[in-house]
Amino acid sequence: GPLYYGHSPSGYATNNVFYNQTKAATEMFASLSEKQRQAAVMKGKWQDGVGSVKLPARDAKLPGLGVADMTDDQKGLIEKVMKELVSPYRKEDGDEVMEIVKANGGMEK
Repeated sequence: GPLYYGHSPSGYATNNVFYNQTKAATEMFASLSEKQRQAAVMKGKWQDGVGSVKLPARDAKLPGLGVADMTDDQKGLIEKVMKELVSPYRKEDGDEVMEIVKANGGMEK
């Protein structure tokens, strides 16, 4: 998820370097229906049981709310969040990330 540096109990620091990520993620979350929010917000901490990065099987039933289950408007907001997440990096690196995501089935996968 977004890097929420500067978040505090009283709100978000608008002068924070990562505030645009916070704003994009908050906008996307606000677009979800109550049912989608219930699926998206998971209680506790989900782990895949290993101490290093291990991708789940393609057909694994994953917790949370999948992009494929969102409206077209919400998918656009997800893409906006993703672009904000890669925006601190060099443009060519961010563009490459988005190309890799697209080549692997897009945000829906």
